[in-house]
Amino acid sequence: MTKTIEKKGVVSIILPIFNQEAYLDISIPSVQNQTYKNLEIICVNDGSTDSSVEILKKYEEQDNRIIIISKKNGGLVDATIAGIKRATGEYIVFLDPDDYIGNDFVENFLMEIGDNDFIAMGYYRRCQGVITPQYLFQDHEYTVDEVSVYRDKYLYDPTISGLSNRFFISRWNKMYRTECVKKIAHEFVKFTHISLGEDSIFTFLLLKYCHSGKCICRPNSYFYNIGSQTSMMSNGSIELHCLRSEAARDALAFLLRQNNLSENQADILYYFLMESLMDRLKDSSHSDYINVLKIVTKKEYYINAIRVFSKYGVRNRILFDVKQNWRLICVFNEVQKVYRKLKKGYSETKWWYAFCKSFIENSVNKGFTNAYQSGKFCIKRKNAFRDMNRQIGKLESEITPIIKPFTNCVTDLNRCNIERNVFVFWWDGFDGAPIIVKKCLDTVKKFYSDCNIVGISKHNYGEFTDIHPELLKGFESGKISIQTFSDILRFNLLKKNGGVWIDATIYFFSKYDIFSQLENQSIASICFSTSNNFLQYKGEVCNWSGYFFAARKNAVFTNVMNEIFEKYYLKNDSYPIYFFIDVALMICKINKIDGGVLDNIATSLGDMFFLYRMLDQPYYKGSETVLEIIPQKLAWQFEPQNNNNNTFYKYIFKKQ
Repeated sequence: MTKTIEKKGVVSIILPIFNQEAYLDISIPSVQNQTYKNLEIICVNDGSTDSSVEILKKYEEQDNRIIIISKKNGGLVDATIAGIKRATGEYIVFLDPDDYIGNDFVENFLMEIGDNDFIAMGYYRRCQGVITPQYLFQDHEYTVDEVSVYRDKYLYDPTISGLSNRFFISRWNKMYRTECVKKIAHEFVKFTHISLGEDSIFTFLLLKYCHSGKCICRPNSYFYNIGSQTSMMSNGSIELHCLRSEAARDALAFLLRQNNLSENQADILYYFLMESLMDRLKDSSHSDYINVLKIVTKKEYYINAIRVFSKYGVRNRILFDVKQNWRLICVFNEVQKVYRKLKKGYSETKWWYAFCKSFIENSVNKGFTNAYQSGKFCIKRKNAFRDMNRQIGKLESEITPIIKPFTNCVTDLNRCNIERNVFVFWWDGFDGAPIIVKKCLDTVKKFYSDCNIVGISKHNYGEFTDIHPELLKGFESGKISIQTFSDILRFNLLKKNGGVWIDATIYFFSKYDIFSQLENQSIASICFSTSNNFLQYKGEVCNWSGYFFAARKNAVFTNVMNEIFEKYYLKNDSYPIYFFIDVALMICKINKIDGGVLDNIATSLGDMFFLYRMLDQPYYKGSETVLEIIPQKLAWQFEPQNNNNNTFYKYIFKKQ
């Protein structure tokens, strides 16, 4: 531990607790195990009716740093104030008890805070076991003059600093100087009726007493658990969420008026709170989503928030333009009625809903023609998922006998070499490939220059493969699509040659050393952040990516995959489903093929599709830190709809 940290005093960690018995055995130990030991752990029991108190007392007996405050239920703000009043440390950190922190969380703050009154860092978002890093806008230190300006703009102005990042308004990924926080307790107490958006009020009050601050883009080890349903801030009632959002908006508006400031910030707070609700509803409840949308479009302050965003050039944050919403809702409803009549009794798959959902989401930015095509693709993809889930049991019964002879076989790492080959496939050759494919290949050449990079096409694939002649015949006759053939090709290539398969539409911002993962195992892959939601079967989840796969030469696993493709096709006339490769991998995982090597692929701390979603959005430099974590999967047929010169697409693919 450095001398800088040794000079620091007590750090007070405050946990407001209400009925969170399910999480305390994770959150409390994560605080106790901090590398920085000079802590006081203030647990404020806000009238819990479950076993939270008993659990807290258990830890109190074990650790004299734990302080329990028990009080009548007064809400999150009231519990927070109680913790602030009790704090004696030099610094304060807030922790939601349904979240947890890494061992170095406090130490990382102390290493960076210096003489500043506060410090903010990124964090990790945890959803259904998948962890994704969340970055703040940029690294920056703030003077007293800057801090005073930000009180009026920190929610929405992207031109001033990382403070404008909406993640900043949360308390739990920050460290504060205690003397500043204590100064606002008497003002914060006026807002105990607020149970949503209270962090914005806290931040607004706090900035008045801060003379300097610091923002660090990279994540600290705070793990925000969005799957929790018992947080003091959570409530399943849509109506209650709407009322609480309005109350939060009105409270912040009151403070702004008191300080002779514009109410824009309050309007934007309301927008954020309601957008978060609609974002959850749009994937689960069409009717609820439409009802909430009708509520917000009647609110002048919601519309004003959009005007503010437009003024500051952040229109990309808006899901829909308000004026277009009503037109699109009408279109959506009419399309829905038509397809319900056409497909009456076919509601199980809800393919019409998939079409309509895609249509309405793409109409604003892509126009009605492109939105229609997107809707058709959405239907195709939904049907592919449906087929995968429906047929996986039948396919398991056919694949299991094929892999049974290999059940007890494990790759001999001493005899199966690591070959530094990198295979990239484009059927017609790369000379005439789309610009995205060419640019992706350029990044492969840049970061894997020490490897043998092989561009595979129709002209040379036979030199590197020994694919069964019947499979080649099926491909030539059209029974096997080019997509399916690429699945066959990649595992045959890896079996025969060893190395890495990289899809032609993967773009690298830094080198991802997948070869090092082969040092102690036969295969390696990358687990992208949505994998757990992709395929689940018999208690196992997908933890691989077919886009980016490495293997030792002649590894048992790649031999098995090659055998599956060969034997299945020789027995069947055509390929069964679009996601056959993933079903085959799942069956291998269940049967622990090659010693269960698929279990060794760890969840990646990144989003493999971040760049694809952002291609038409305004480029910002801070994004490169995010993009460097994990390779980015794109689509070759992307057509830019935004003519601005500052989009991600223009910056990345047109800059040379």
